[in-house]
Amino acid sequence: GLLLAALYMLTRRLWPCIGFHVAWNFTQAGVFSGAVSGAFEQPGLLKARLEGPELLTGGAFGVEASIVALLVCTAAGVAILIMAARRGKIRSAKLAAQGLGPHHSHSIVPGGFDVTS
Repeated sequence: GLLLAALYMLTRRLWPCIGFHVAWNFTQAGVFSGAVSGAFEQPGLLKARLEGPELLTGGAFGVEASIVALLVCTAAGVAILIMAARRGKIRSAKLAAQGLGPHHSHSIVPGGFDVTS
């Protein structure tokens, strides 16, 4: 969620988010024959077999339920959020209420941030 939301905030386009999600699912199922979101495993290019604790492998749900995926996607999401903030894609709700900054349409998101378009 954080990664895709940050990607949208940075680009203001849904296509990069959709493309990333499709690539993620294709890589898991089409390349590594893994389960995607708990669905059954499908034959892919490679037959990967994950063994180990469910915390690290994601268990039957698939690798996206692992702590590794959580940490990697959260770190990437935070990095993209920082990029969006540095590019002026995020500003405080206080500034928006005062009418300061770029004159675009605004949406307030949880946490008090104004998301400019």
